[in-house]
Amino acid sequence: MAASGLGYSISFLFYIIQALAFYAMGRKARVSYSWLAFIPILQIFVLLAIIRRSAWNVLWLLIPVVNVIFGIIWYVRLFRAFGQNPWLLLLLIIPGIGELVLFVMLLYMGFSSAQYQAYNL
Repeated sequence: MAASGLGYSISFLFYIIQALAFYAMGRKARVSYSWLAFIPILQIFVLLAIIRRSAWNVLWLLIPVVNVIFGIIWYVRLFRAFGQNPWLLLLLIIPGIGELVLFVMLLYMGFSSAQYQAYNL
């Protein structure tokens, strides 16, 4: 039981760090509601605002295979918006390593001097 509590605590810590990264990216992109990054499901709206897509695009997440395709497209646009190489997303194929690379890249885009480039979408 203590192990599951520790697991939940670590998961919560990773979520807070990721939310801070999305919040920082939203601030760089001048998203007025970047505070939504701290609310689990509404975090998607911050991502869509950063990549300049309508909030109606969230409906694509309700279609089983299409949601994965649009998720990849949105992350490619996010990487391009901050001047990063979107080919790093190919590492998502490797279990464990891909998620770690994505987490580190989100932290890098949020907290480094990487500038938001809206024209690069």
